[in-house]
Order: sequence, then structure tokens, then C-alpha cells
Amino acid sequence: MQLSSYRFFHLFHKLRNHYKFNEISCVYLNHHNYCQQSKSFQPHFNLNLFNDEKFIENLRANLTARKSNLNLDHMLGLYRNYTKTKHTETHDELMSLVCELPNFTHPLTPIGDSSKARHIYIHGSKREERWKLLDVINITSGSHQPVINHHNINSSITINPEGHLRVKDTTLGAGHKTYYFSGPLAQLESALVAYTVDRLKATGFEFVSVPDILPEPVIRACGFQTQGIRSQPITSHFSLLQIYKITPPVSKLSYCLSGTSEMALAGFCAGRSFNCTSKDDKTDESNQSSALGLCSVSRCFRKEAPNQEPTLYRVHQFTKVEMFAITAPSLPVSDAMFNQIIKLQICLFADLGLHFRVLEMPSEELGDSAYRKVDIEAWMPGDQIYGEVS
Repeated sequence: MQLSSYRFFHLFHKLRNHYKFNEISCVYLNHHNYCQQSKSFQPHFNLNLFNDEKFIENLRANLTARKSNLNLDHMLGLYRNYTKTKHTETHDELMSLVCELPNFTHPLTPIGDSSKARHIYIHGSKREERWKLLDVINITSGSHQPVINHHNINSSITINPEGHLRVKDTTLGAGHKTYYFSGPLAQLESALVAYTVDRLKATGFEFVSVPDILPEPVIRACGFQTQGIRSQPITSHFSLLQIYKITPPVSKLSYCLSGTSEMALAGFCAGRSFNCTSKDDKTDESNQSSALGLCSVSRCFRKEAPNQEPTLYRVHQFTKVEMFAITAPSLPVSDAMFNQIIKLQICLFADLGLHFRVLEMPSEELGDSAYRKVDIEAWMPGDQIYGEVS
């Protein structure tokens, strides 16, 4: 079970018609106008801001901080060409590039690569073990040869009781970089999910069951590309080829397996209005009336799983509990909700007795949709690493 890596960001509040709409979540439809949604999730941009020199200066600095490959000068050339010719092809190319712009970056976000991550909080410490540490594979895996139930030779084959994790000989089941849980491990996964959901519901989050298959426009509207070739190294955020695509034979619309249930929650909220009262002058973190919290449990599908990392780290599919929040259009209110989510995560992991650290992630580690990102990494003694758990 893995909690989501909560990404806090506000929308393109200057590049869009609705100046002050902001959002806090892992993934949201950051290129979408909720008040006037079109069926194709078409964004509504204020292209006149390309005439604003200060805006262009900030945009260029942000592209550098996010290590974006987008060519802003080419984009500006397309804009000038479009204002003169009004050609549809030029407009479509320009809008395609605009949709790939990364979000702006929170002032607290360090600028640079992963080495610039800043420690916010450390809980507990590494324990000194007096015996040889084993990783999860050695602890939980046994011989996975089928065992016959000798009380009834005609009964079904049962699982070997010596091992409850299977990571080998899984090609016929689900392919490379996958796993099977059985017995107490499967029960432990379910218990951790139930523990987390119960805590979230007690805090005021509304539980939502979401689909795992989504229309491709929803994925793209969340700020994730579904086409192209990955050229950047794998980081904590999605790359171009991490989305599984499905093309039903009877449908003209492409579908994708959801990489995280925030995508489905974003689709669930799209086109709706929420009564979140804006209180710009108040930053009281107990102000729950200005935010709506949703939570969900889903299977998450990631196409790419690097071989160099531990077997159960960055796999093709896993179960994850998500927190998703909608706030009033106020950065103080959004910041307050974000801090509440961080505190809730810290309490969840602390009550499990884990040693972990909380990191303010730098600009180059943020996905395009992210405004701010805070990771929680737990100490994994078997592998002698800090691994991301949220």
C-alpha cells in the first residue's frame, strides 16, 4: 500500500480567464475551465498575456527552473503569426504547446535537481539491529512450487504456506516487475488501506469509489502527456510513456489505465461548482468550510518500472490511497489545506512506528501539473535506503 505523493499547485491563474481559481491535490485538471467546461476538456487561455513582458519574463524563468524543453521563443513566434493571419493550424499548434507548459512554482520550492531537496521534518531514527537485516523478498518469499492438498487429491492446488510473496515466475500472470501477495501479506495490505481510509473519513474526507479506465482527454487535461517519446530520466513524476493506452474497437475515443486515482477524481469534479467560501484575510488552518476533501482507493498503473530499483519499488501496478482537496480561490486557504494534509500524513506514518523524513521537493522534481510537492520517505532497513511512501 502506498499513499499518494501529494502535489500542491494552483492553476494557470494568469494564463486563464478565471484569474484566482486555485487547487491543492496530487493531480488536477490544471488546464481546464470548470465553470464553463466543454465536452472535449478544451482549455480557455488568455493569450493576450503573451504581450505582457513581465509575464513572459516570469514564464521564461519558470521554464528554466523546471528544466522544461519547451521553446518559448517558438511559442511567441506562433502567437505573433496567429495574431496576424488567424490561421487555424497556427492556433492549434500554439494551443498544443501552451497545454504543455508547466505550472508556476511555489515560493518555498527549492530551485534545482533532486540534490536540492530540503528536509522539513524527521520522525524517529534508524534502529541499531543486532542481526543481519533481510529485505522483504528474503523475509516473505519461500519456495513457490505448488503444494497438493493431500486430504483431497482432487482439490485445487493451494499456495505454499512457507511464502506469502511471489515475485518470480510471474510472467504468465502479469509479467515482469510484478508480485502476488497471499495470506498475512494480503491481509496486511488490506488492513493498511482500511486503517488509512478510516482515519481520513474521521478527519472529514468523503470516500469515493473511482474507475480505473479513463478517457484520454481526462488524462491530458490533468497535465499528463499520453503521446511522445520519453527523453528525461525517471523521476518521481510521470514521464511521457508511463500511461497505458487502450483503444476499444467500437469507440473512436481512446482510453487509458489510470496512473493515479486523482485523475478520476478530477474527472468526477469537472464541470461542477463547489460552495467553497473564500476568506483571503484568514489563514486559520481549522477553517474547513473553505475546502472539500475527497479520498479514494484504487489500483494505479505505471508503464515504466526501472530494473535498477528494489523488486517492490516502482512496480507496474499497486494499490494506493489518495487524498484530493478542492479549496476556495485563495492561496492562503490552499496553503492551509496543504499543511493540514502534510500533518495528517505525518500522524498516519508516526502511528505506524516508522522512521521517516519529510522533504520539500525541488523544482526539477515537480511534474508539469505541480505547483508544490512534498514527499515522505520511510527508512527501509532491508534495502538500506529511504524510499518514497507519500
